[in-house]
Amino acid sequence: MFLMRKPHIAPLNSVIIGEDRIEWVKHTRLLGVTIDDRLSWSKHLTDVKNSFVNKLNLLKRSSFLSRDALLDLSFEVILLSVLYGLVVWGGCLNVEQLNSIEMLHRGAARVLYNLPRDMLSADVYRHSKYNRIH
Repeated sequence: MFLMRKPHIAPLNSVIIGEDRIEWVKHTRLLGVTIDDRLSWSKHLTDVKNSFVNKLNLLKRSSFLSRDALLDLSFEVILLSVLYGLVVWGGCLNVEQLNSIEMLHRGAARVLYNLPRDMLSADVYRHSKYNRIH
């Protein structure tokens, strides 16, 4: 049997510009977008989903606020942070990845409108007048 090995790549040398040394990193964050060393969106998507989950938990804990205040919080803070960069990275995601973000989006509608967890997705969108993200 013939086994193929991954080619061994030595660590990349840092780049020096003037007196500044630029080190190679696995990922970095620039203007709210996580860019990784393979130019994939996996790390960014993970960060977006984790942030979305944390913000949904904030919504749940803020149920003492009026519905209008919760809607403002949802649309002006939470949804904008999730959608930021979608034009760029959304086209690079597969259906499963987009659906995972869409599921969180429906979860926000369920929290805001106190809808049951077992309500069909189409009914959630109709009742909340939400649009799908993708």
